Amino acid sequence: MKVGGPGRTSAASGSKGGKASQKSGAKFSVESDPVEASVAGGVSSSSPISSIDALVALQGVDDNLPKGNKKALAKGHDLLEKLESIRDGLLTGSLTADKLKQLQATLSGYNVADADPALQQVIKDIEVRAAVELAKFGY
Repeated sequence: MKVGGPGRTSAASGSKGGKASQKSGAKFSVESDPVEASVAGGVSSSSPISSIDALVALQGVDDNLPKGNKKALAKGHDLLEKLESIRDGLLTGSLTADKLKQLQATLSGYNVADADPALQQVIKDIEVRAAVELAKFGY
């Protein structure tokens, strides 16, 4: 049999041989034309991570903010640190109920009634997720 590239085979010329050709070993030949390797498609890029976008946005905040905005910024940094701690605990399997209770206490101290509706929704989503994780611990 002669191999002429991908998907092409043909019977080799010559005798099919009997016992004599089996003892001497089979012959194998490859066509001399180079075979082009197929190139695999590229890996699709993942969507941007929103938490990184939020952190970059926080880094760009001006330090000359009014006192109320500085308080809100400090609360935001505190909340992000707690959320990162919880994320790490979830990923490593070392999350404790105490961390979730601390998060709930922090969130209950926030007054977001007059805040932007998008911020209200984010805080509500975080509260729900914390409650779900606490329910897994039996609280």
